[in-house]
Amino acid sequence: MGTLRIIIPFVSDKDEGEEPVIKRRARPNPNAELISIFQAKLEAQKSERTKELRLKEEELSLQRERLQLEKERFEADRREREARFLLESQERNVILNLLKDKLLNSK
Repeated sequence: MGTLRIIIPFVSDKDEGEEPVIKRRARPNPNAELISIFQAKLEAQKSERTKELRLKEEELSLQRERLQLEKERFEADRREREARFLLESQERNVILNLLKDKLLNSK
């Protein structure tokens, strides 16, 4: 964005016999510098906010992945416990059957 300027007319005193020529001299607007400073600050804040949002999005993505992995681990643990329980149950049944057979054959 360009710098705003205020044009102030002045009269040239070149030749007194000639009709004065009105010229314009540009003077920088003091507010224009403030405006450009604020604009730069706003752009920097916007850039920082964008970076923060991107990092927050990445953080949330990592949390979702972690939760998914924890869920998968929990499910794997549950399946392992169920399989172990089934195996132990089968072992107990085999032992019971062997004991029954021993008792019945001993009579």
